Amino acid sequence: MQHSRELGESEKVLASEFDQVGAALREVLLRVPNIPHAQVSDGNNDKDNKVVKGPLQMPAKFADHQRVPHWETGKALGILDNERATKISGSMFTMQRGLGATMARALCQLALDRNADAFEEVRPPSLVLT
Repeated sequence: MQHSRELGESEKVLASEFDQVGAALREVLLRVPNIPHAQVSDGNNDKDNKVVKGPLQMPAKFADHQRVPHWETGKALGILDNERATKISGSMFTMQRGLGATMARALCQLALDRNADAFEEVRPPSLVLT
């Protein structure tokens, strides 16, 4: 029984040390700059820098039939319902439906998972006094 108690105390001490070392390592790593890839050119300004590959190569200008606001696209896909949201909450609010709601929840979960150590998660009441 004594040995079990000592192991528990030892675990607490080691966990505390681990947290301290982890925090110190994080501070050091946050101060280390990102090293550019070897193929990155050294330009003096934006015009000197050659874009080899970007996340998405967008055209300089879209045709008129391609200029559709996101709320119209969302309505056409059935993932946004602004009219119903306006009736419920007033203007300037939207309601996600189906895959739109799934995507919004997934993005929130991704943000929480990626940044769990950087903040304290808080869930405030849904109704507030006005």
